[in-house]
Amino acid sequence: MVMAFVVEARTERDMMSIGEKVAELLQAGDFVGLSGRLAAGKTTLTKGIANGLAVVEPVTSPSYVLFNLYRGKITLIHGDFYRLDDQDGVGETGWDDRAFWGPAVTVIEWSDRHPGLLPGERLDIDIRVCGGQRRMLTVRPLGRGWLTRERRLRELLDEYTLHSGD
Repeated sequence: MVMAFVVEARTERDMMSIGEKVAELLQAGDFVGLSGRLAAGKTTLTKGIANGLAVVEPVTSPSYVLFNLYRGKITLIHGDFYRLDDQDGVGETGWDDRAFWGPAVTVIEWSDRHPGLLPGERLDIDIRVCGGQRRMLTVRPLGRGWLTRERRLRELLDEYTLHSGD
């Protein structure tokens, strides 16, 4: 069974680095769900993931367009469920057309707003603001595909991991 673990970002650069390290394990078809309050750092973490996927164009919050598509070594679909009031509204956005966008990694901010739309196999990251730039990220790998990558994910994030006594 895959267990959640907590990592700490003390700076915006840490958030970017955590995203870059997560990207090392991402494969086409993977889904990453991000949750946390406004200004928690969801887009910053996504920018780190994009850097790790060799996306060269600037990554911006998809709040007003709902989905952005970026080309890198793997295509990145960056979406946002914040402004969507119900699951029916998500269907009208083209969410179901993701297959036409080709093999991609999908990162959705505010994914916790519509849990019924999320695949069972995914990486959930909940970001909690702890003051200033400090953030606690609960990383929760879900599904069989993450069973084989969990150990490597923990190794990549070890420098940010809170261990007992921290």
